[in-house]
Amino acid sequence: PDRQMTTQIRKPEQICPLCGGYNHCAMAAGLAPEGCWCMTVSIAPEILASVPAEAAGKRCICPQCAGLKGDTGSER
Repeated sequence: PDRQMTTQIRKPEQICPLCGGYNHCAMAAGLAPEGCWCMTVSIAPEILASVPAEAAGKRCICPQCAGLKGDTGSER
């Protein structure tokens, strides 16, 4: 029987630079920035500082690495 792939190939901009997971970035998906989960939450400065220099400003962290419970749109 045919098996469907359960994972999608993602663009580098859609990969969290901290854990390698899907970052749920609206802009990386071609959507408006105001629709992104990160626009409605506060992320601790020490977490943002842990993003590698080569990824800073280019790749977003995921909600889990941002310290949020659950998935996109969830708050602490």
